[in-house]
Amino acid sequence: MGTRRGILRAKDAIEVCKKVVDDFLRAPINRYIEPEVLAHAFLSYGDVPVISGTQNLPNFDIYEYLTQRCAEISSPQQSI
Repeated sequence: MGTRRGILRAKDAIEVCKKVVDDFLRAPINRYIEPEVLAHAFLSYGDVPVISGTQNLPNFDIYEYLTQRCAEISSPQQSI
């Protein structure tokens, strides 16, 4: 991810990636959707962020973060 000043530091890039995921999952209806379905919806319809560079691969796992956030947000046993 680039800026006018150059490449973002890994920490900043990770925060941007997390924000992309969190913004997609923000809708209140998501708490009624199964975590696996919610994750699939993000991967199918969301803007999946990527941090370029092999040195960044171990720094952030989008799938791990997505799974964690979907589990935190989703409570499908509640009725609408």
